[in-house]
Amino acid sequence: METGETVLVTGAAGRTGKAVIAALAERGARVRAMTRSRAGEDELHAAGAHEIVLADLGDRSSLEDAVSGVARLYHIGPRFNDCEVAFGANIIAVARNAGLRHFVLHSVFHAQCRTMIHHRQKLDLEEMLIESGLPYTILQPAMYMQNIALEWARIEAEGIYERPYRTDLSMAMIDLADLADAAATVLTSARYVGGAYELVGREPLSHAGMAKILSGLLGKPIRAARYAPAEWRRRNAGRFPDDYLRIYEAMCRHYDRFGLPGGNPAVASMILGREPASFEDFARRFVAERKAS
Repeated sequence: METGETVLVTGAAGRTGKAVIAALAERGARVRAMTRSRAGEDELHAAGAHEIVLADLGDRSSLEDAVSGVARLYHIGPRFNDCEVAFGANIIAVARNAGLRHFVLHSVFHAQCRTMIHHRQKLDLEEMLIESGLPYTILQPAMYMQNIALEWARIEAEGIYERPYRTDLSMAMIDLADLADAAATVLTSARYVGGAYELVGREPLSHAGMAKILSGLLGKPIRAARYAPAEWRRRNAGRFPDDYLRIYEAMCRHYDRFGLPGGNPAVASMILGREPASFEDFARRFVAERKAS
């Protein structure tokens, strides 16, 4: 990466965006954070963003302003959103017209599993990016280990780790910190241009296996429990938009049948220059941070 180049991170206000910004800032990169609102401006600056630009993935003219003067881009699309492909098409087209030197797509592990709607959307975007003529890299992270935060209150209070799919099937995972580190490495080097890389942690693990590790760390029994994917949708009706509910439920149905097996940690190790975290590595850090707060 040449001195003075600016990296644009779309979807910057989310947890992935802020993690990638922080990892880039640690490498001395100049980061422009793209968001639709200034509501989280202080957090983005705290993460390491040098500048913030307001833009909407549905508005190409605003995207043209966002990419102006940018050399590289990390695109994080909206989660569980029917507009993801259209929004991705917009940013790819604008990046191509601007002659960006490197477009990195935040895709998903096993994008080929098309019964999961958001995987199918990411696969369409991968194809679109490959055919765009842009210098590209595709990162395909597995499920975040940080997802246990969603259930943490009940894990601590009741000793139950409840998910809307089977708890005995293998799930590939990645520590968000490792994903951010890999993204920053890819964005600041030409070595990974033209590749697609699945990113997983040191080993896959079932939710029952995660509960066992948490039991040891917390010093009390933690039990993994399943409820039906359709029940997740019922519980969250009104909390999320209809497309989010539908797409998330489709993901849970897939997990309930197949889990999320596979992946090879050697891929992440190659990019990181070290082994990726295991779930136990992550959970030990996570529990310590909660006890300290």
